[in-house]
Amino acid sequence: MPWDKLLNDLGTIRPKQKVTGIFNFIGKIKVLSIETSCGCAGAKWDEKEQRLTISYTGADIPQQIIAQGRDYMNVTQNAKLKTVVNETIKEYILMIKIKVEDVRIFRG
Repeated sequence: MPWDKLLNDLGTIRPKQKVTGIFNFIGKIKVLSIETSCGCAGAKWDEKEQRLTISYTGADIPQQIIAQGRDYMNVTQNAKLKTVVNETIKEYILMIKIKVEDVRIFRG
């Protein structure tokens, strides 16, 4: 596997908290493009370090989830990279997993 990991579980965060997942490429790669799964996630490629950083800021818990009696939501964001490795175009999908929890929500 050319990456140190394909999934980065970032644990539990609060709404409005920002987290980042870091993925290191083992070897040399040229990134042609990066697409994230949602506008709420960001991705940045560091050419020198051969490192991808995916960032996400916890959203507020939607009312429909609160109505179900839950004070958390599970979020998975991914970045799809189009790359060139040894003159061959390859695509990779790297993911971050987050649990957004809001202890300020009280159940009825």
